[in-house]
Amino acid sequence: MIQFVYVWNMYLWPVLIIRSERLQVVQVGLGSLQNAGDTGIAYGPLMMGAVLASIPPLLVFILLQKQFMSGFQITRDK
Repeated sequence: MIQFVYVWNMYLWPVLIIRSERLQVVQVGLGSLQNAGDTGIAYGPLMMGAVLASIPPLLVFILLQKQFMSGFQITRDK
């Protein structure tokens, strides 16, 4: 779970490797959306993108919640 969230939130590596803007990852798109406006940051589209980008890690956590939380237990239930 932690590794998935780490890889999902990578920013620098895709910026360096992927040359096409059409193939960039969500986090790079959010960064470019933040710097797109001349008058300032458009918070509505930026927040919507952040919410959409957080859905896959949330689904993975929900699916693996029992295994993830059992890693924090001191004793195991049988």
